[in-house]
Amino acid sequence: MPRSSKPQKPNNSDSEIIYTVVGFRSPYREGKLRTIELVGVPGIRQKNGQCVVPEKTQRFFDSLLVGKLFTVSIRLRDCNFNQLKIWLYDTDATMRERGYEVASIDNRDLLIPSPIPSSQLEAIYVLDNELTGPEYQKWERDARQLLTPLFQEFITPPEPPDILANNPVVQFLQSLGENLDPYSQAKRKITFNALIVQID
Repeated sequence: MPRSSKPQKPNNSDSEIIYTVVGFRSPYREGKLRTIELVGVPGIRQKNGQCVVPEKTQRFFDSLLVGKLFTVSIRLRDCNFNQLKIWLYDTDATMRERGYEVASIDNRDLLIPSPIPSSQLEAIYVLDNELTGPEYQKWERDARQLLTPLFQEFITPPEPPDILANNPVVQFLQSLGENLDPYSQAKRKITFNALIVQID
C-alpha cells in the first residue's frame, strides 16, 4: 500500500539508517479517508543513494497503524477527514536524538491520552485546525473515534522477571504469545511513544 517515500536527515551521516516519509493510499472504495502520510518511518539508504523501507517495516505500520485507520474510517459515516499526516513522536527525545523534525504542539492542540496502561503508544496529539463551536465539537468527536482504537494495537504483554527468563513454561507461553501476535517483539522496540496528527 505504500505510495512514496523520501528521506529525512539521518542521525548520523555515516549510518545506513535514515527516517523517511511514506505515503499510503486507502485500498477501499468506502470511507472518505483516502491518504495517510507517515513521517519518521525507519528505512535504509542504499549505496546508490536510494531509500528503501524494509517490507517487514511496511507491514508493521500497515497492519497496526495505517490499515487500522482506513478500516475504522469506513465505519465513521459522517467523518469527512480526507488526509492525515502523522509524525512518529518520541516525547523524551530531542530533534537531534530523533533524527527528523516533527510538527510543533501546544496547548491549543487536542491531546488524546492512552486509556490502556500496557500500550506502548502513550498519547496522540491532534493539531488544532481553528474550528469553533459545533464544528469543533464534531471534529473532536470524529478525531477521538478514529484515533483512539490505535492504542489497543500497541499493547504488549509484560516481560517476565529475569529469574524466570529461562523457565521452559515461561518460554513456551512467550512463544505462544508471539504466534498470536507476530508484532509483539517489534512493538517493544518502537522508537516512538506518541503520534502527532494533522487532519485535512
